[in-house]
Amino acid sequence: MPGLGLHLGVGTFVPERRDSPAWSPLTDGPVLLFEAGPTGHFTDDAGTVPAGNGDVVKHSTNLADPTRPMLQATGALAYTLVLDGGRWYLRKSGAGKFAYVLSPVALPQPYTVAMIFKGYTGGTGDKLLYRAGAGPCGGRFSEGTARFSTYGGSGVIDSTAIYKAACLRCDIYNGASSAIVSNDDGATGSPGTAALYDGTTNLAIGADGAGGNAANLDLAVFAIYPFAFGPEHLANWRTLAYDTWGVGP
Repeated sequence: MPGLGLHLGVGTFVPERRDSPAWSPLTDGPVLLFEAGPTGHFTDDAGTVPAGNGDVVKHSTNLADPTRPMLQATGALAYTLVLDGGRWYLRKSGAGKFAYVLSPVALPQPYTVAMIFKGYTGGTGDKLLYRAGAGPCGGRFSEGTARFSTYGGSGVIDSTAIYKAACLRCDIYNGASSAIVSNDDGATGSPGTAALYDGTTNLAIGADGAGGNAANLDLAVFAIYPFAFGPEHLANWRTLAYDTWGVGP
């Protein structure tokens, strides 16, 4: 969808590596980074028993900050690590399942939440991908309507045109210059200027216990960066999504 006004490279997807072949999601300094794969996920709360294909995951390593893992002590609510079609995912199937990061450090705008996923359906009420208490959140708002939405404390970006069940999704929170990027489509708006979390509330990933049960989801990568993505960041993530998980336009 050209013409977003943010020069985000929307509508110009090219699945090729950028100039530096050594780029990874860690290169740009995320504060949170979780990636589905054969390592870094564990079946116990302490993170000592490695998880394999089909195992319930109670502890996932935060590659950006190992002191803040993604947790879910209740096995019935936890993700399952799956190898599907040669690709790894953290799978949640059924309403109310989620994981969380304990009291992340407060993060003011601008910031970006980047995700690669597939199978985003189901649930009841709002289907959220992340939320910390009553603060900013992103997902799919309004039951029965396929759309992508973000809330930034005082407003909403909301679009049915860019909704996809499998995609790279980047939620860029930057006041009036905010955007949702979905593969190479996008929507802009002003969802508010609130910080992503307040430093005291756990960050839920994959569910919203307050406003409705979240969707089914196969999560490949979830990351948060303390800045607004620009065209080069988006290009790198589009290539990662396409090359590693086959997600693209």
